[in-house]
Amino acid sequence: NISPTVDITIGDEVFADCPNLSNVRIGRTVTSLGNGTFNGCKALKKINIMAGSKLEDIGDMAFYNTALEVLDLEYTPNLKHLGAWVLARTKLKEFSLPNHVKSLDEGTLFYNSNLVTLELPKTLSYLPDYMLAGCENLKGSHFMTQNMGYVGDFAIYNHSQHKAITVPLKTYYIGSYAMAGMTSLQEITSE
Repeated sequence: NISPTVDITIGDEVFADCPNLSNVRIGRTVTSLGNGTFNGCKALKKINIMAGSKLEDIGDMAFYNTALEVLDLEYTPNLKHLGAWVLARTKLKEFSLPNHVKSLDEGTLFYNSNLVTLELPKTLSYLPDYMLAGCENLKGSHFMTQNMGYVGDFAIYNHSQHKAITVPLKTYYIGSYAMAGMTSLQEITSE
């Protein structure tokens, strides 16, 4: 038994490749999930994070290549960082990144072909490399927030749903192949 007052760190690859793990509940005292914690858990569809969570960091590839359909980060006021490829190749249909998350690493939502709806904080100033590459069903241009200064390499590669994009005034860098493969794109507006 672990006292509910003790902060808990879950290490690297603790539950990686558990083929029957389908539902996870993360308690209030968990402060971090290590690299690859649930990587390859092909049956994992839902993560429940308890209200008042102390979760601060989710490591690289923590949910990579899972069947994750739902991840609500609303109850994670201390969460500051999402690691590289953390939600890559999942089954998320919608995702909302809370304002309190300040740091994203490359490939955050890489090749989420089921992703249709995405909400990013208006304060987000960068899209890391490969952030949304291959999310070809993502509708709207919500990823280009008004404060977007940096759009990394392959950041929104291979999107086929966008007919128009507005590049915000604050954008100073658009990386290599950042918008390549946007087969429906008809109009680009630069503020």
